[in-house]
Amino acid sequence: RSLDFGQNFQAVVTSGYVEHLAVAPSNDQVIYAGWHPQYNSNVGQIRKTIDGGQTWQQVDLDLPAGRRIIEVRVTPQDENCVYILTGPRDIFRSDDGGAHWVSLGSMFNNRVIDMALDPFDPDGLYASVTDPSAFNQGHLYHSDDRGVTWSYLAQQGGFIWTHSQIP
Repeated sequence: RSLDFGQNFQAVVTSGYVEHLAVAPSNDQVIYAGWHPQYNSNVGQIRKTIDGGQTWQQVDLDLPAGRRIIEVRVTPQDENCVYILTGPRDIFRSDDGGAHWVSLGSMFNNRVIDMALDPFDPDGLYASVTDPSAFNQGHLYHSDDRGVTWSYLAQQGGFIWTHSQIP
């Protein structure tokens, strides 16, 4: 971590590999990390700090085992509402700072390749999904209820990648 805007750095995670970091927009002291014991591992954990990175604790005790943490997103309004994209390709949401998780992507059959929060809707979420066919079509879905239900938006040849700030 850096306390002087990147002039100097202090190691706060001394083992493993961090795949993704997400700072809570509503509280910059709350940061979530997708941590793995080694690079390209499917033994991911969600670690959280509430003191700007001085100390970290594992907070994903009920997340299914054998998952690689690919992306972490924290909603702008609530530092305890966290979304993660995992491998196998699924989306999970926690409403209590990472203590409990619910799968949001079961209808996609492990084909989610990207996700993004909707910057205009606090309950909105986008998911980009691959097609299992040989034509490799990309599909874009939107949820306006935090991933409980999904609406189909678009199809395109190849993959559809979402932008983390503006889908």
